[in-house]
Amino acid sequence: MEVKTKCLHCGKEFSSPLPDKRKYCSQKCYWKDKKRRGLIPPSRKGSKISEEHKRKFGKANKGRKCTEETRKKMSLSKMGKKNSMYGRTGKDHPNWVGNKIKYFYKRIRRSTQYIQWRSNCFQRDNWSCQTCGLRGKKLVVHHIKGFAQILKDHKIKTFEQALNCKELWDRNNGVTLCEECHKLTNNYQKRI
Repeated sequence: MEVKTKCLHCGKEFSSPLPDKRKYCSQKCYWKDKKRRGLIPPSRKGSKISEEHKRKFGKANKGRKCTEETRKKMSLSKMGKKNSMYGRTGKDHPNWVGNKIKYFYKRIRRSTQYIQWRSNCFQRDNWSCQTCGLRGKKLVVHHIKGFAQILKDHKIKTFEQALNCKELWDRNNGVTLCEECHKLTNNYQKRI
């Protein structure tokens, strides 16, 4: 049996089967009344979150596992939306590389053959900078003939071709330098 009840916010009469539980005619009135009485904090839109709060929030959610259903919902919510950094896509995106050369170079530099080449150069040069003689500082192996130049000269397009190129892994093409001396070289970060 439905009983007529008055809404606490707008005063409009409405019928409810549970008059002792339902006090508002709609959810809109419920939330407006809560806001009017100060039971809802003001909007945080545009406010800054402290670093301590971010750290605590991150710590609380660390290792949290989502259910398969939740993962599907998150995936569906992102469908059709641009996945971009800072709202930029394509050529405007900071990581855009038209022909993926940047990632090709990274793959070669992370290969075991490259790591072995570096180690051989360090051992030959006795783990010291060949310009200033410093030891113990951050050392790098500098390509005398540039890495990119070798790839360009030999027309290397695949990872397998790079692994088979003898000039790329020639120990005599590398020299151990500290970071400061490396910055002074003529082909530092594609300077030439």
